[in-house]
Amino acid sequence: MATNFPVHGNFEVSIEEDILILKCQGPWNIEFFHMLHQDLISAVKQVNPSNYAVLLITAGEAIGTAEAMEYHINFLKQGNTKAVAINLACSDVPSSTENLCRIAYQAANLKHEFFLDNNKAMSWLKKQLT
Repeated sequence: MATNFPVHGNFEVSIEEDILILKCQGPWNIEFFHMLHQDLISAVKQVNPSNYAVLLITAGEAIGTAEAMEYHINFLKQGNTKAVAINLACSDVPSSTENLCRIAYQAANLKHEFFLDNNKAMSWLKKQLT
């Protein structure tokens, strides 16, 4: 994929047991998702590829362009995550973020839930992995 614009948004990826923790600040463009996907591919190699989950912690204007979201949905469909917990507590636009994530995760047929607390989100994810 050739990038045409500077990356909009930033992210950090960490791992706790078999849970990928993504801290993502928006807004996001397709170049952002391209970089994120490369890091996620590397991170999945460090967990059980058949039994892992994702905690997405959103911040800022946590929304993406239509083109970026379509690109991300296609990536999600290729993955094998058991569940995604989305923490909306730091999103500047939580309703919009929730709507965008719901559309993406439903399109990718991923089990997902929304939270305002990382501890509750992690607890839910651990239950999904058992």
